[in-house]
Amino acid sequence: MELLLNSKKKQSLKRTIENSEKTVRTVKVASSVILTVGLLGGILYALINLLSPTLSMVSVQGVLRKDIGKIVFFSSVFLIPGLLIPLFLKYLVLNLIFSKGLLRKDEKLIFTDEGLEYSYRGVLERIAAKRIKVRVDFEKLEYITHTAKTEALEFLGDFSSEYYYDLNSEEPLDKRDINRLVIYDYFIPGLKEKLLDAGFYINEE
Repeated sequence: MELLLNSKKKQSLKRTIENSEKTVRTVKVASSVILTVGLLGGILYALINLLSPTLSMVSVQGVLRKDIGKIVFFSSVFLIPGLLIPLFLKYLVLNLIFSKGLLRKDEKLIFTDEGLEYSYRGVLERIAAKRIKVRVDFEKLEYITHTAKTEALEFLGDFSSEYYYDLNSEEPLDKRDINRLVIYDYFIPGLKEKLLDAGFYINEE
């Protein structure tokens, strides 16, 4: 049976998880502050020096003129870091979110009597055919933990993870054994509900 993805619930959980992570919140605030200071600092410096009759003046053949080069240079001292640092911090946030398993798309979850087949594509992966497929054999499943706040289901056991360059191909490009898998329960019907109906014990955190 295929469980359908609830896009609205996924976005809601993504925001909840981002806001619950202190590191993510801190990085986002720092990024906003640096961007604001950089833009305002650069613009204000340029305006003050352009409008003031005495600032950033240079004598050219005995005639006082505005030193435009100086104004542009010192304005860029504010503007360039103010733009580049937030971009770096945004990349850092993406990595933090990715580590939580939130940057997955084209997810497909199939629930059978024997186990789970979960496939997805990384959010930065442009080729639709490239996918990761994880198989959870219920006979090798040792433990399930559910976190109510984030709806995260953590599976512990012996599972297989396969990477397909083309999902239509018979053989995976890479295959490895894993012992942990986290799936966020934004599916219809709910994955937790299906597991409980199947008789599995789920530890609540």
